[in-house]
Amino acid sequence: MARQRDLSPRHLTVDEAFQGLLRCARDFARDGKFPARELANTLHSVAKLCAARRVDVADGAMKETLEGLEAAVVRIASSMVPQELANTLWA
Repeated sequence: MARQRDLSPRHLTVDEAFQGLLRCARDFARDGKFPARELANTLHSVAKLCAARRVDVADGAMKETLEGLEAAVVRIASSMVPQELANTLWA
């Protein structure tokens, strides 16, 4: 029988796999490896998790990730095509 993981809000922020994804997103953002479209999609995913109360933006790792993504947006916003910019703002 497959083991089910508890992905409720309080458990998602301590989930090792999720923390690994946050680390990857922070590293990509810091290193400038996020193309505009992928950055917009990542921000949209984070926004959906926040809206669904699956993550807490006050959580340290989530806050650091959002700060890194925000810095990446500022860095590449001038090179975004209108659709990428609109998707980022929507997130």
